[in-house]
Amino acid sequence: MSIDYLRTADEISFKGLDAAGGWSLYPPSTHILLMPFYGFMVSSNLGKISWSIWNVLLLMVILYVLIKKYLSQQNHMYEYLLFLLIIGSYATKSCMRYGQTSIFSFAFFMLTLILKDKSRFLSGLAFAFACAKPHLMVLFAVYLLFKKEYRIVLIACFIHVGLTLGTAFWIQTSPFELLQNYFTKVYLLTYHKTPLWLYLQVNGVAIKSLCNILEMPTVVISVSTAIMYIASSFLIYKYRDLNENKALGFVALLTIFVDYHWHYDFVILFLLFPLFTMAIPNKKEARFAFVYYLIVLYMPNFMWVSRFIREHRVYLLSWQIIYSLLFMFLLYIYIRLIMLQTTSSPSRAR
Repeated sequence: MSIDYLRTADEISFKGLDAAGGWSLYPPSTHILLMPFYGFMVSSNLGKISWSIWNVLLLMVILYVLIKKYLSQQNHMYEYLLFLLIIGSYATKSCMRYGQTSIFSFAFFMLTLILKDKSRFLSGLAFAFACAKPHLMVLFAVYLLFKKEYRIVLIACFIHVGLTLGTAFWIQTSPFELLQNYFTKVYLLTYHKTPLWLYLQVNGVAIKSLCNILEMPTVVISVSTAIMYIASSFLIYKYRDLNENKALGFVALLTIFVDYHWHYDFVILFLLFPLFTMAIPNKKEARFAFVYYLIVLYMPNFMWVSRFIREHRVYLLSWQIIYSLLFMFLLYIYIRLIMLQTTSSPSRAR
C-alpha cells in the first residue's frame, strides 16, 4: 500500500466528506440530542469545558449503576477496583482526549438498565440518548428486543425518527437527503484508505479492520460484516436467558468484534467487570482471568504502532492479527467463566 495511493485516497475522502455536509459521523438526530450538553453555540472553548464536565459526571453515572446493579453484594474492594479501572483505562482517556461520545452513549445505556423496572418511558428516553452513537448500541438493542423490552426500543426509535423529520423541516431539506449524507460519510471513512483511516485500523479488533488491511473488495467487507451481525444476533438470542450482567458483558465483547471500534468505544467492556467478582471453584483460574482482563484494557496505555508498521502491510497485518487474537482469548475466558460460575451456583444473581 503506497503512500502516494493513501494521499490520493485522502484527498478523495476529504472532498467527499465536505460535499456530504462535514466531518461529523453522527446521524442527524444525534446532533439535536447533544445540543443541551455542550455550549458550542456560545463559544468553542465553552463547548469543550462543558463536554468535559458532562463526561466526568457521566463516568460517575456508569460507576454508580454498575455498583448498584451488580456489585452491591460484593466486597467494597471491588468497587474501588472498578473506580480505578474506569479512571485509568485508555478507553476513558481517549474518550476525554478526543471529545468522543462513547462515555455519553454508554452512561445513558446504564440509565436505561436502571430505569427499565421503574418506567419504560424514561428507560426508552435514556436509550434514545444512548443510541446517539448507533453502531455502539445496535447489539444492545437486539438484546433488549430478545428480552421483550419492545417499548424501550420503540420509544428510542420514535424519538430519533421524529428528530430527523424535525431537523429536515427546520433546515428545509428532505430527511432522505440527510440520511444519505450520513451514510455517504460513513462509507467514505470505511472504505477509502486514508492515512488517518490506516492509523485507526491498527487500534481496532473488528473483522472489518482485518478485511480492510487485506484490501478485500467492498462487497466482501460488507457481506462479512452483515454475517457477523447475524451470527452475533443468533448468539445473543441463544444466551438471552443468562443473568443480565453476564449477558451484557457478552454483548459488549461481540460489539467490539462485529464492527469497527476504536479504543474509546472500549468503555462498554466495563460491563465485563462484575463477572470477575463472582465466585467460581477454580480460584487460580479466576485470578488469571481477572488479571488478563485488566491487562487487555490497560494495554493501549502503553501501546503504539510505529510508522514503519503502518507503511508495511505485512507487519500491519501481523500486528492486527495478534491484537485481535488477544481479544478473542478474552472472549473465550469470559464464556468459560460464565459456564464455570453457572455450573457452580444453581441460583441466579440479579
